[in-house]
Formats: sequence, C-alpha cells, structure tokens
Amino acid sequence: MLKQYESKIQVARASQLEAYRKAYAAGSEAVDVLVRNLKCGKPEVEVEAARALISGPALPKAAYSFTGYMGNHTDLTLDLYGKWLFTGGTWTQEPPQTLGPGASAYYSADFDGFAFDGEVVYKVRNTPFETNKWFMAWYIPLFGDNDVESATDIAGTQSETTGGRGWHATAWFVLKNA
Repeated sequence: MLKQYESKIQVARASQLEAYRKAYAAGSEAVDVLVRNLKCGKPEVEVEAARALISGPALPKAAYSFTGYMGNHTDLTLDLYGKWLFTGGTWTQEPPQTLGPGASAYYSADFDGFAFDGEVVYKVRNTPFETNKWFMAWYIPLFGDNDVESATDIAGTQSETTGGRGWHATAWFVLKNA
C-alpha cells in the first residue's frame, strides 16, 4: 500500500520522509492530509502538520517484533524456566521471573533479519524440571504464515493461543484449568 504513495513521498523533502512514514502508519487519509498541509505554502500550517506527526506514535524500529501477553488462569505459581530468541534479536521486555495465580504479564522482542523465532517456557513451582511446563513459541517468516502456538504438559490444564499475525505480531496466551 505504501507503493501507491511513493511518488508523493519522492517529491517531498528528505527531512519530511519520517513524517510521511508515520502518516502512512496512521492510514491513507493521514497521508493525503499531510501532503496537502506540508505543501500548502503556509509555513505555520506546514510546521504544525509536521509537529503533529512527529509527536505521534513511531513506527517499529525493527523488521520484526513479537509481543506475547500471558494470563495464568489457574491456582498455580509458575516460574520462568527459559526464554530463547533462536535467530537472534533483543528482548525489549523480558518475561517476568514468576507468574502467580490469576496474574497477567507480557514480554516482547525485536529482530532485524529474515525470519524471527523464539520460545518462552514456564514451569510449575517446586516440581521436577522434566514436566509441568507451559510452552509459548513463535516463528515469523519473511514469506508465508506465522506459526504461533502454545502447549502445556501440566495435568488438569489447557493452553489457548490467539492472534500472532503479521511481521509485528501480538499474541495472547492463556493457561487455564481444563
């Protein structure tokens, strides 16, 4: 969709490119308004339009990002067993060390590359490390559908996963009683 605005963007001064990108993130109407306001010939309107866009939400800095929201809808206390970014990347919000009964939390990571995958695993407190785990994993390829899933081997529980589409994916993971 950004391609159809390339000619408008190419005509703009180089210093305005970031404002155009932010306007695109806000939608095509914002791009049209930005083009009109930035080229209206009235400096006060042009400056105000640029300020409004620059103060808006920024585009993601990385090629890929993943955010996982977790909900522990059980009476179990879960401790972080492990967290891995298999293709590299940076945690922008690390998973918490403990996820108590009824607690919610999130984690997120960024990656600049051609595909992004990782996994977060929690274990029921005071149980053997071989069992009683909750797994949350993602794979975001350059082409094709994302693979975002969760599983559990904790007796009497089930795991649900929703979301996880796009290069800047957000998924919701819920562990609940079966």
